[in-house]
Amino acid sequence: MKISLNNIGQIYDGKKVLSDISFDVNESEFITLIGPSGCGKSTIFKIITGLEKNYTGNVIIDGTDIEKYQGKLAYMPQNDLLLDWRTLYKNAVLPMEIEKTDKKTMNERIKKLLPEFKLSGEEGKYPYELSGGMKKRTALLRTFLVDSDIMLLDEPFGALDAITRSEMQQFLLEVCEKHRHTVLFITHDIDEAVYLSDRIIVLGKNPAVIKGEIKIQISKPRNTDVLLEREFLEYKKKIMDMLV
Repeated sequence: MKISLNNIGQIYDGKKVLSDISFDVNESEFITLIGPSGCGKSTIFKIITGLEKNYTGNVIIDGTDIEKYQGKLAYMPQNDLLLDWRTLYKNAVLPMEIEKTDKKTMNERIKKLLPEFKLSGEEGKYPYELSGGMKKRTALLRTFLVDSDIMLLDEPFGALDAITRSEMQQFLLEVCEKHRHTVLFITHDIDEAVYLSDRIIVLGKNPAVIKGEIKIQISKPRNTDVLLEREFLEYKKKIMDMLV
C-alpha cells in the first residue's frame, strides 16, 4: 500500500468540511478524486503532503505515518508556475537544484526525459515562447524530476483548451504506463476521470464525504476511441448519478 487515508476529518471555522474520508492507493495505481467545487479535494492533498495540520484521523505513506514520513511527494498544481526569467531547462531542473544535485547528474536525467516529453530542442526557450501544451509538459517534467514515485496532480489540465487537454491526457497516460508512478489526480471533468483512472473516488459536499468508489475496468493502454464506447458512457452515468 502506497497511501492510506484513515477517517480523515476537518472542522474549519466551526464548520465540518471533511468527514470520515478513508481510502487506500496501491502502488502504480492511478486514482482520481472528483466532486463539486469547494468540496475539499485540494485540502485532502494538503493533508497528504503535510501542509495542512488541522485534521483528525491519520495518513500513512509507504507504511509510515505522515508526521514521521521522510520521503518526498511530487506535486503539480493547476497553474504551471513556470518562472518567467528561467528557461525551459532551468524551470525543469529546479527540484534538483533545490536538492543540490550535481550538474552532471542533472544533465543526464533531463536529457533522457526531454525526448519522451517532446521537448527536445526547446531547452533554451522561455515560458512566453512556449505553447500551452509545452508549458504543461515542462511542468510535468519538473514534477517527474522530483525524487519520488508518488505524484499528486491537482487539476493540472483545467485551464487548457479542449484539443490541448485531450493531447495532454493521452500523453499523461503514456508516461504513467511507462514509469509506473503512483498517481492521485483531481479533476471536475467526468470524461477525464474515466479516461485516465484505475479507480475514481466520488466526493460529496458540506461536509465532504465519499459518496462512492468506481473501479474502471477499461483495459490500458487507452486511446480516445473509448470515449464513445458503451462501457465508458455507463461509467460516466454512474458518476453523474453519484454527484447529483
